[in-house]
Amino acid sequence: MWMKIKMNRLVTLIMMAVMSMSICTSCVKHVDADAETLSGKEAENDTGSKMDLFEDVNTSTNDESGNRAFVTGPYGKLSLKVPETWSYEIANVDDEKLLTGCYGIILKPNGIDNGQIEVVCADNFAVCGTGLTNEKNTLAGASVRVGTYDADAHWSFIVFEGENPQVVVNHTDCTSWSDSTWNEAWSILDTISFDRNQTEGGIGQFDPESENADIGVIMTVKNVTPKGLTVHFWQYENKAAGELDYGEEFSLEKKDGDTWVLVPQVIDDAGFTLLAYMIPPGGETEINVNWEWIYGRLEPGTYRINKSVIDHRSDGNTIYTLKAQFVLAESKEQNDPDLKWVKECYFQYLTENDLIHDIYAPQSADDLSIEKYVGVFGNGCVVAYMSGDGLSYIEAERTEVYGNNKITFRDGQICYAFYQNKVYTIGQAYELGILNNEDILRIDSIVGVHS
Repeated sequence: MWMKIKMNRLVTLIMMAVMSMSICTSCVKHVDADAETLSGKEAENDTGSKMDLFEDVNTSTNDESGNRAFVTGPYGKLSLKVPETWSYEIANVDDEKLLTGCYGIILKPNGIDNGQIEVVCADNFAVCGTGLTNEKNTLAGASVRVGTYDADAHWSFIVFEGENPQVVVNHTDCTSWSDSTWNEAWSILDTISFDRNQTEGGIGQFDPESENADIGVIMTVKNVTPKGLTVHFWQYENKAAGELDYGEEFSLEKKDGDTWVLVPQVIDDAGFTLLAYMIPPGGETEINVNWEWIYGRLEPGTYRINKSVIDHRSDGNTIYTLKAQFVLAESKEQNDPDLKWVKECYFQYLTENDLIHDIYAPQSADDLSIEKYVGVFGNGCVVAYMSGDGLSYIEAERTEVYGNNKITFRDGQICYAFYQNKVYTIGQAYELGILNNEDILRIDSIVGVHS
């Protein structure tokens, strides 16, 4: 039986009761005394490799049969081949679909009600060593560690050895699967590839200074972009002497080697609205932060946001500073000369439609970037999210219908289709026949929100 205990949007602790197992991925602060950490350094010493075989695999588009699933995140691009007898679901960063890991692919055999396999990119992975046996094997041309609990007939987890972050495979509720289904699963996993050179997006990471035990509060971040993110507060233990609140004020730091330096501001004498937001006792709250007006758009790198929490005590207020770390990845497509036409096409589109009228508006195509490269579809149609346009979007999910299919987008930002030096919305490209139903399904698997 699996039980998922939500600590916050970033820190997730998974316990498997039947297997007496504790799996921790995605920035875990501590594990059992008997826990065995499958670190990248340990794996590197054992194998002498860093998953080099993965990095040479080209998985930018689906293969001939159109059944190669892929997901790209801040640590790299993960892909595998899915046969027609199986289905898959893409789990992007902050989707909260996964039991473990940061982002990945969920696999389910067709015709079987229970059970799923998660192939994930995890920035930290640790397991309980009680009842665990490990053996080395080779999968997808790479060295893996296969863990099995309590002499079970089938593996419990698989870790691709190499530096962090690692590719990890685990499963849940698969006790009813036949041996043939397990064999099929292994064949699918044998097609995994992970390309660390293809990255995009942002992600929150664990920082010890994100937590203050005196008031029992931890601060994490999600929805990380070059211009902002969402800050999440959770009081996991009501230890404050008074009421807790926080304001809109914040500062940013960037990691430079082993030191943190303040991010320079693009304006002088920046001020914040003096508002206070309560952290409910033993509860959670969050606030959206946009720093473009004070810091501009951030370049790729490792950052942290600093915010103050005030404990309104009877004997005087006490201020605590929390720091949450995050990473902005460098998108390979942003500087790809073969995609320069996309930025030029989009700049022309903005100009022709009189959309350049903001102080943050681009002055040329070089000021634009591809925020998320979705892929190439149909007869050379590039689908992507753009950034640097200075436009504001409604931060709310929306659903668009295309024939018998639909896509629920995470927020109001528009996903564009670029074809023959023209810009279209996904709906326009579908109506014109540039994108077909299969393309819509693929785009939905990559960017769609699935409850």
